[in-house]
Amino acid sequence: MISLIMTWCGTKINETICTDIKNPTTCTGASSAQISDIEGIHSTAVAVLSALKNNDSDELIELMSKDGIRFSPYSYVSVDSDIVLTKDNIKDITDKTKKFKRWTQDGSGEPINMNFDDYRKRYIYDASFMNEGIPYLNTKVQRGNTTNNIYDVYSGNMIVEYYIPGKKKLYEWADRRSLTIIMSKENNQWKVKGIVHDERTI
Repeated sequence: MISLIMTWCGTKINETICTDIKNPTTCTGASSAQISDIEGIHSTAVAVLSALKNNDSDELIELMSKDGIRFSPYSYVSVDSDIVLTKDNIKDITDKTKKFKRWTQDGSGEPINMNFDDYRKRYIYDASFMNEGIPYLNTKVQRGNTTNNIYDVYSGNMIVEYYIPGKKKLYEWADRRSLTIIMSKENNQWKVKGIVHDERTI
C-alpha cells in the first residue's frame, strides 16, 4: 500500500502519486507549479547521485542542508547513531585513515568500521542507481523486514527513493537495493538532509 504524507505550499497532496519523477507530467493531481517543483527535486536528486558515485565532497557541500546530511545504512533511521556530515567535517570523506564506527550491521550486530569511501561503496552507492533506479517521489513502501521509519523521522520533507528490484528470486530478491534522498527547500533551493540506503536484511 502506498501512502502520501507530504505537504506542498501548506496543502496536503494526498492525491498526488509520482512513480517516475523523470517524467513529472505523469504525477497524478499535480498542478503546474508543483510540476515545476518536481523538476527541481529531480535535478537535485540526480546531482546527489553523481556526487555520491564520484565521492565528490565539494558537490555534496553545495547540496547539503544547513544542518548537514545524515547517512543511514538501512531503512530504519537512527537519529542517535547515524553519522551526520556537515560542512565542517565533510572533508573527512576523502581521508582514508578516518574510520566511522557508529553503525552496526544488520543480523550480526557487529559495528560497521570503515572509512567513508569504503562505506560509500558498500552502504550508499552500491548499485547503479543513476541508470537502473526507479525514482519514486513521496511514496512509502515497506519492502523488507527492517522497519522503515523514514517518513516519521523526516516528516514534512520531500522524499525521493531510487529503487532497483531484485533479480535473484530464488533468494527472495536478495539483491534488491534502494537509495532514498530526503530534501527540503532552503532559500528557494532544494537541499539534502538525509540519505538512506536499504537492502534485503536477515
